[in-house]
Amino acid sequence: MAERPDLMPLVDLCLRRIRAGEILDACLADYPAEAAELRPLLQTALLLRAGSGRAAPPAADCPPPARSLAAPRS
Repeated sequence: MAERPDLMPLVDLCLRRIRAGEILDACLADYPAEAAELRPLLQTALLLRAGSGRAAPPAADCPPPARSLAAPRS
């Protein structure tokens, strides 16, 4: 999907409305031309907020993947 910087003000507005108690679909109904692109952005933002209250850490802050200590199979 191409980046649409013009959607960001609508994302911010809808997030404020949702935090104030409005439901997602009510906000999307006010922007039918952008709703298909707004929905996944808003859902992602809401899921991130619902977690620990913080966004996931950048990849550099994640621990390295575990390495197997077993000898390779022949």
